[in-house]
Amino acid sequence: MYLKVVVPRNPVLLIVVGAGVLTLVISVVYLHTLPANNTRSLLVYTSPTLYSLVSEYAEIFERDFNVEVHVSAGPTGALINRVEITRRGDILLTSDHVFMENAISRGLVEKGTVRVVSYIVPAIAVPRGNPHNISGILDLVEKPLKIGIADPEVAPFGRIAVEMLKRAGVYESVKDRLVVYGDVAQVARQLVLGQVDVAILPYIVKYWYPGEVDLVWLSPGEIRGLVSCQLVAIIVYSENRELAELFIEGFTAWLREKNSTLGLAASLEDLAELTPYTPSSLEFPEVCLGR
Repeated sequence: MYLKVVVPRNPVLLIVVGAGVLTLVISVVYLHTLPANNTRSLLVYTSPTLYSLVSEYAEIFERDFNVEVHVSAGPTGALINRVEITRRGDILLTSDHVFMENAISRGLVEKGTVRVVSYIVPAIAVPRGNPHNISGILDLVEKPLKIGIADPEVAPFGRIAVEMLKRAGVYESVKDRLVVYGDVAQVARQLVLGQVDVAILPYIVKYWYPGEVDLVWLSPGEIRGLVSCQLVAIIVYSENRELAELFIEGFTAWLREKNSTLGLAASLEDLAELTPYTPSSLEFPEVCLGR
């Protein structure tokens, strides 16, 4: 059981009108010489883990290309359902490969446009200083702790958290102490506020709350098969495909430049520097390896 805590005769007037018409003609001609994308907008769907970064880059893109970028965030599963129902949107960013593969199978994104944004691994997140002395997943059974997770029905890391607990054989023992929130951003916030004692989250939450969140790393065996990657692709309903391509190209390049301060692993080499794991000790799905 889970707890689950929108034409004039007057010559002067003739001159004024003529000037106005001339200005209008010049404006129309000028607008037609501009790239069509300059009068368009983009709708970008993103997971909460990437929302702040997508929003930051969206401001840069708007300035550089004189377009509007609308960013909508939410649990990845809910976003995919929204795309399917509304048949609207240009770009989809997912928190893990499973949801992107789901979007591909449902014909919602162009498979050939899928690109890796970053690699992610789960960890046990604890308040600064690890006040409950958590050393591993078994401590979640032995100590009466409130455990925060994202909604496994729509949030990738909620699904990963449940799978991790089941694999370790402790799910039945802790399921009544799971506190479920809509997405990982909400879980992380509640951890910092002290509403939950620990949480199962992507390691990058440490960078969201520097100095407030510590991590307890799991063994490679405990997370093998549960590691993933954040992905981006163009939605099949996009009416601004060229603009969407420009956004994705620019966003991924911009992230690579900022990686050292973001904690995002844009490559497997970055992952080895940011976590205690080597790429060879983990198993990534083929879509995360560009195959």
